[in-house]
Order: sequence, then structure tokens, then C-alpha cells
Amino acid sequence: MTAQVNSHDSQSEFLSALASPVMLAILDLPADGGELSVGAVAARLNLTTANASEHLIVPGRQGILSARKAGTNVLCRIANPLMTKALDLLHRQEVTR
Repeated sequence: MTAQVNSHDSQSEFLSALASPVMLAILDLPADGGELSVGAVAARLNLTTANASEHLIVPGRQGILSARKAGTNVLCRIANPLMTKALDLLHRQEVTR
């Protein structure tokens, strides 16, 4: 494979981490730069904690979300401020349709 194709593979993997309606809803929750516990994500989206946790694995590996342990909680936040801007662009696209 060429370097260009490899680069696109990496970009494709990154975008596939966002390709779920649940994932996009999760990313909207802490859009103000704050942190949410996995339990809070689950409660707000009516998911089980296990299901919410599972949805957070791939975006964490892709660097979209970061997580830290705080006592018995795992707190998640958007890792890159540019992701918040990208989400804003997606929302604007919805409005213009």
C-alpha cells in the first residue's frame, strides 16, 4: 500500500469511530469541554453502564475521547477541542438541510 492509502486507512478508522448515532449523542453530552462519568452518560442516553462503556472504547483508542479515573468513577471528556468544532459543523449541516 502507498503512504497515501495508509493515511486514508487511518482517517477512515477515525471516522468510523464516529459513525454511530449513539456515539454522536455521547459526544454531544460533554460538548462544553466538561467531563461526564460513564454512569452519567448511560443515564442521560438511557443505556446500561456496560453499554455506554463499550461505546466509549473505540473513540478512546482513536484519541477522540480521553478518560481518567476519579475514585470509583471513570470520567470522560472530548480529548481534542477541534472535535467540538467538527461537531458544531455537523449540527450546522443538519440545520441547512
